[in-house]
Amino acid sequence: MLRHGASNPVAGTALVLVFVLALLPGAGQPEPASPTRDEHPIPGSLFSFEEREITSEVSPRQLKARIGRPRGLAVHVATREPGESRFWARLPDGWTDGERCGLLVWCDPTDRGQPPRHYFAAADELRLILIGVEGAGNERKPWTDRVLLALDAIAIARVRWAIDDTRVYVSGMSGGGRISSILWGVFPDVITGAVPIVGMNSYRVLERGTPGTFWPAGYKRPRGKAERLLRTRRLGAITGTDDFNHEQTMAYIDAMKRDGMAVRAFTVEGMGHTMPPPEVLTEALRWIDDPNRAETVEPAQGEE
Repeated sequence: MLRHGASNPVAGTALVLVFVLALLPGAGQPEPASPTRDEHPIPGSLFSFEEREITSEVSPRQLKARIGRPRGLAVHVATREPGESRFWARLPDGWTDGERCGLLVWCDPTDRGQPPRHYFAAADELRLILIGVEGAGNERKPWTDRVLLALDAIAIARVRWAIDDTRVYVSGMSGGGRISSILWGVFPDVITGAVPIVGMNSYRVLERGTPGTFWPAGYKRPRGKAERLLRTRRLGAITGTDDFNHEQTMAYIDAMKRDGMAVRAFTVEGMGHTMPPPEVLTEALRWIDDPNRAETVEPAQGEE
């Protein structure tokens, strides 16, 4: 088990309280990394831009149909308007024009949308472009807007840069972690790995220790081809022993492991509802990236 010096224990009792707390902004959120509003990117630095034409091909009603009607969670049709958001991105340090990179979509619990510094070392090592959406935090209603905006970010990144479609990942903290896990479960044909942090959802409805209470599903369970594909997509959840979502995260991970899903928990001893140390995040990202990166490595000269 990994260890972390700081803690922020919060007790969660009722189901609704646990779920709502995880969706609201709170302590432990990452600080922005001194970005600039500049559409001329400098590799290794955050920059922002607007895009008014490119959007995901997934419609709001298609999104709702994919999510389904999970027990205990209201699902409304997304209302986001194309072109209304500003995007924040970071190219890996040393990036060159035309370089084929992986992509990591940051699902922010706040409205800033700026990928935090915690990801920078891993992004440089693994050659990942980072992208986030301004105005897509926990207070965004309906919450399905946040899912659709993340898909918009992927569509935009694919047009702007050379993206390796086998390495398209999502990550987020708290309510953003829940959004990232929903994207992973609902779009295995797009998302090839996820790292939710101190908050995640599942297709499972699980009973809690208190009689008559349960943890809700965040989306319907995929079946057939979609389920077979999802089994090949890794999810590495980062949780802390002092986080109020820890018990729920571990219950979801254990249940999905029994279902044959490629999921794993990275537990940090003493960590509360906050971002993990960068080295823990890097370890989790290496784990989800490992099988996909191996497939994209070009053979050495002379090999067939």
